[in-house]
Amino acid sequence: MTSCRVALLALVAIGCSRNAHPVPAAPAPAAPPPAKAPAAGPSEPFESMVPGPAQEQRRAQRVWCGYLESLYQRATADGSAWDQLERCNAAPSTASPEMVQRTVACSQRALDGFKGDPFTGAYAAEVKRCGATVIDALSLSPEDVAPYVATLCERSSKCGGPTVAECREEMSGRLGQRMGRALGALNTESRAEFQRCLKDAACDEAGEQVSGCLEPLLDRLFWTPD
Repeated sequence: MTSCRVALLALVAIGCSRNAHPVPAAPAPAAPPPAKAPAAGPSEPFESMVPGPAQEQRRAQRVWCGYLESLYQRATADGSAWDQLERCNAAPSTASPEMVQRTVACSQRALDGFKGDPFTGAYAAEVKRCGATVIDALSLSPEDVAPYVATLCERSSKCGGPTVAECREEMSGRLGQRMGRALGALNTESRAEFQRCLKDAACDEAGEQVSGCLEPLLDRLFWTPD
């Protein structure tokens, strides 16, 4: 029962990806101080020591699982270990590391400051606000969405639809914002998967093509216990 409660509350943060009302974007973080020039010679880190995309993704997944573990411990209040932690850490995710880390940071702050049982509408509203704010803050610009719109329109044109130019003009306004918000939450690999899906999509209406390619990816943004 506790795992189910954790899953339901955790999903509040990500269930807004398709239907959330717009909220103000989170303020940009302060610029970090200028980095010191790396010292020459043997003290420079080897290239293999620099975290790659896969390492960043695994690190972000552990951050997410740590948040779920804190939800579990708040629910049980008996100090027992969460038996789903190892499974959670090994699970794949379509969310970008920044999406995960910012959502968790906001949700964890809300949890730390929340008194009483977090499995209530009041805390769920706080978590939902976190998810929506992060999605809006990471939304791609029209310029970044343009290649995906182009792929969609190339496919539409091959299916007997309007010309690529006509389609791009229409789709940029009709679907561009939706695609920008969704793609901003996805990692690089998932964005490439979305573009491949558009390229190979059946000859359906454009909105249905986008939904059919996006929804499976959005459903895998964050792992939750069964």
